[in-house]
Amino acid sequence: MIFKATLAIAAASILALALSQAPVPETSGSYIVQGSTSEAAAAAVAAVDGEITGELGIINSIVATLTDEQKAALQAGGQVASLFPNAEVETASYTQYGDLYVDYPRVLGADELHAQGITGAGVTVAVVDSGLNTPRSMERDLNGNDRLLAFYNAVADRTGSKVTDKYGHGTHITSIILDTHEAQDDVTLYNGMAPNAAAVAVKAFRNNGEGRYDFVIRGLDWVLNNKDRYGIRVVNLSFSAKAQSHYWDDPINQAVMRLWQAGIVVVTSAGNTGPDPMTIGVPG
Repeated sequence: MIFKATLAIAAASILALALSQAPVPETSGSYIVQGSTSEAAAAAVAAVDGEITGELGIINSIVATLTDEQKAALQAGGQVASLFPNAEVETASYTQYGDLYVDYPRVLGADELHAQGITGAGVTVAVVDSGLNTPRSMERDLNGNDRLLAFYNAVADRTGSKVTDKYGHGTHITSIILDTHEAQDDVTLYNGMAPNAAAVAVKAFRNNGEGRYDFVIRGLDWVLNNKDRYGIRVVNLSFSAKAQSHYWDDPINQAVMRLWQAGIVVVTSAGNTGPDPMTIGVPG
């Protein structure tokens, strides 16, 4: 018995020693790497053997998978302007009130504009969200004209004829903007804020409502590059991410500021947390 116990202790000691001397496996993560240009950022990542997984030209960045060692080498080399985690982003959904009817135009005073004939005609709104299902009240304006001009899937980086919305949030938000149904209060003309506006749908969230920084920024990049083609004058961003930096350093905020500079009006949510400090999400 003593002999067996001694062997067991010796074996355990040898195993512990072997484990203590074994190399610790490297962890890796997805990062947004910003340089003076996207090409410069890509060259810096290639120099440390990182894996490039995407490009975000709107903010001179690329998306890369980096190990801890590669990340440290990039930061020490001084070849990049910033390195930011490719963090998760959430749609600003809230379901406490279920199917409660809300007369959005009347709440915000848009019904007075409708009465003057101001209904969004000639304006295209880009909705960056979870996609769009298209009932007739959104497919056509008050005159029966097609007004869904384009669909872009920023998750798959693909332009197509449809971007379905299995999560439903994007359809909900777009209906608030475009709905041509008459309001239920028998006073307000329409239940949509801009029932004559046109729209483009940009899918930046998966079918479960989850998104990432690179999806959102790729979508904003597409909006910037196609604003003149589709007459995009407004972009709606009903989502938020946890603030991790000064607002001017955050990659999503940088992309939003590029849209401002291009003359696009950006409408964004504050998120559904609060009212404590640091509870307004990015880009709100």
